[in-house]
Amino acid sequence: MITLFFYANFLIPIKKVFIQIYTMTNEYTTLTLRLDDR
Repeated sequence: MITLFFYANFLIPIKKVFIQIYTMTNEYTTLTLRLDDR
């Protein structure tokens, strides 16, 4: 039970960071695609 709690505390921030990175990369790719279109 303690390990499960530890994993939850450890994984939730990593999940948030991963989502942030994912959104950032998506925005970057869309920007590059827009630049390529011109």
